[in-house]
Formats: sequence, C-alpha cells, structure tokens
Amino acid sequence: MNIRRFEMDKDYDSYSKLYSDWNLPYKKNWIQEDTFIIENDKNIVCLGSLYQFGQTPMFFIEGIVSNKNIDKSIKKEGLSILIDKLYKEAKQKGAEVVMTSTPRDGLKNIFEENGFYQTPEKYYHLGRIE
Repeated sequence: MNIRRFEMDKDYDSYSKLYSDWNLPYKKNWIQEDTFIIENDKNIVCLGSLYQFGQTPMFFIEGIVSNKNIDKSIKKEGLSILIDKLYKEAKQKGAEVVMTSTPRDGLKNIFEENGFYQTPEKYYHLGRIE
C-alpha cells in the first residue's frame, strides 16, 4: 500500500465520489493540508485529515472515508496505516492529545488497535451545515 498527501487538482473528484458513496456531506474548503490518501494498486482505499484545534496542542483525526468497493481486509489495513500516519503527523506538530469521533464500530475498533481508547463519558455528536 502507498500513502501520499492529498492533491486538490488530482484527487478532488475521487474525494467527492467517496463521500457521495457514503451519503456524507463534503465541501472543497473542508479539505485540510494534512489530508492523506491510502492507495492499493492505484485504487483509493481510504483517506482522512488531521485538524488542529486553533493554536492549541489538541488535534483531531476526522473526515475518514473508505472505498466501499475495496475488500474488507485491505480496507482495515489501509485504515490502520492512515490512522498511524495522522497520529504521527499530529505528534510531529506538537500534539498533546489526539482525538476522533466515529459512529462506526469497525473504525472505532481500528482506532483502539492503534492505541486510542474510548472515553467513559457519553457524547452526542451534533452538526449544522450552512
């Protein structure tokens, strides 16, 4: 598998297709500089972004989306590589805490396999898009 940084001109159509396939909202200006793509045989396996909370040492791994047409074992391996890469990028930028949120049990499990832990509090994830 190959990991590379997202390139707007080259990758935006693939990005929008992945989000559309999962019926998720997306906008071009939401794409962060620290967005990475995992590929296998030139097929996108998954992608995700690293967001910094202002100028604090708090970072979020978000915007993770996978290719619905990729074999589950390849997808799991790709997601693990992506999570590790985004975590290392955050640490290199001075992160003291790296967080994420997901409604998907499978993705939660991959994060836990990569050293993340579930907080004991119950969180509600709410959104509003203008």
